[in-house]
Amino acid sequence: MCYTDSHMNKQTIITIAVTVVAVIITAGVIFKQSSRPATVTKPMDQAQTTPQVPAQEKCIVTVGGNKYDVTAFISLHPGGPEKIKAWCGKDATEIFNAKHSDKAKAKLETMKVQ
Repeated sequence: MCYTDSHMNKQTIITIAVTVVAVIITAGVIFKQSSRPATVTKPMDQAQTTPQVPAQEKCIVTVGGNKYDVTAFISLHPGGPEKIKAWCGKDATEIFNAKHSDKAKAKLETMKVQ
């Protein structure tokens, strides 16, 4: 009976020691991760908000006989930039009128080429 008690004590001590070591290692990893400096992001400037279109290439679409420079809006388009890029240099009257609200039509008017 003494041997069993002694053996259980050794087993219990080993289990406790392993648990303590695991907790220390885990705490060290967590502390190391949380002590990293916070990443500071800068506000987006105009160069970052404009689409990935070379400066010499503008995206001009025709809607209702009027021309609109939509270059700056390409990356902001809710349906994705490819929806606008597909219509650069083309008459988009039919698709634009079918898919857009009065609010979108008013926004387009702000891009009208004089």
